[in-house]
Amino acid sequence: AASWHRWRVQSGDYSPNTMATEQFAINALRSTALSTMRMDEVDAQACREALLSLRGGRKPSTIAKIRQVLHAIMAQAVDDGKLARNPVDAVQAPRMRPVEREALTPDELQLLLNRLDELPLDGHVMACYLMACLGLRCGEACALLVDDIDGKYCRVLSTVRGADNSIGAPKSEAGKRLLPVPPRLAAKVDEWLTFRKLMRFSETRTLCCNSWGKLMTPKAMCEWWKAHRDALGCSGMTLHQLRHSNLSMMARHMGVFDLQRYAGWSSIAPAKIYVHEDMDAVSQAVALAWA
Repeated sequence: AASWHRWRVQSGDYSPNTMATEQFAINALRSTALSTMRMDEVDAQACREALLSLRGGRKPSTIAKIRQVLHAIMAQAVDDGKLARNPVDAVQAPRMRPVEREALTPDELQLLLNRLDELPLDGHVMACYLMACLGLRCGEACALLVDDIDGKYCRVLSTVRGADNSIGAPKSEAGKRLLPVPPRLAAKVDEWLTFRKLMRFSETRTLCCNSWGKLMTPKAMCEWWKAHRDALGCSGMTLHQLRHSNLSMMARHMGVFDLQRYAGWSSIAPAKIYVHEDMDAVSQAVALAWA
């Protein structure tokens, strides 16, 4: 595993997030019985038991990533002639179960924006506005540049990477998208840009800068949110649930494919969590199609 990881680092141009994910998976696999087995002893059952032993407290998506790394390691062993076939081929990844997301209702979301208006305007408030009005991820809101948004559209082109707080491209091309800006957000952006000039933050490229005119990090945003969420009427909610709240509201007005593009998902599976059966909408669509 260690030699495979070194080879990955030296031979390819991989993002810090990818390297961190692979290192996390390798560390997790080292805690299983696989770490004491010879390569010719590793079979599908051993891989299956190792992944099962890691399930406690971990999400199915995390176990799926660990399985993916284990599969890549075993594939390299096959290429090196140490194994006849990849034992992980016979091990299925855990299935993702659709989870009903806890989210604010449209009225509660409007109330949250009203309460944000009562706070002193700064980069934290602006980032929350972006997440609540556009469904952005925290890293996307922090990485948004002043030139990326105007009164009509917001261009999501980058994100803040958690490993080193650098601004880079999203994990997939689907993360790059063009979003219409609602009037309330456009007014807030104009107000914030005026305030930035007074604070002499005009040279800062990122929109949601901190009080020193520097890059706002997702970690700092989460700490601010935890300190203010009770006063905002969002006790117990995570910052990421602002994105869920926006997507839940958009799901009432969008089809599953439009919601996928709006949210920036590379797969349609997450969109199915938000879109629910609505026979009235189906009936209206059929009537309109045959009109």
